[in-house]
Amino acid sequence: MNPIGDQLNIDTPELVSIEMPIAGIGSRFIGILIDTLISSAVLVLLVVIGFFIIAAVHFTSHVSENWILGIVFLIVFLLQWGYFALFEAFNNGRTPGKMVAKIHVIHRSGRAVSFIEALARNLVRAIDYMPGFYTIGIIAIFVSKQNQRLGDMVAGTLVVRD
Repeated sequence: MNPIGDQLNIDTPELVSIEMPIAGIGSRFIGILIDTLISSAVLVLLVVIGFFIIAAVHFTSHVSENWILGIVFLIVFLLQWGYFALFEAFNNGRTPGKMVAKIHVIHRSGRAVSFIEALARNLVRAIDYMPGFYTIGIIAIFVSKQNQRLGDMVAGTLVVRD
């Protein structure tokens, strides 16, 4: 593996060199913006549905509203933490936003990311986001030679253009 500027060159065992352009801050921003809009819309929809269910349960059943509220919070939590990791692990490194931006996540070796790598890079997203809208992540991308945010560094991944 040999990064040259914004280019990643991977030499295969068959002595074939594969070149991939590394995604920059602009295409990554487009991807995260679209993913944020999608996940926020789904989140709002789930919360509205949850409140309707809580209201219906309150008037028709003896089931505690706290159980329903707990289930809604669990679904919101899974959406928040699972959206990126599941799409990246099971959709060839692409979330819907990454598909629009024509970028995807790969391991530094050039292979597809595993679920554990996708989960690791996205658990660190909470730190990359601090103190607001990916400030630490943006700084890390500018400082890194391979345009990696902290989550990418932890998981050994890169975001490349298609």
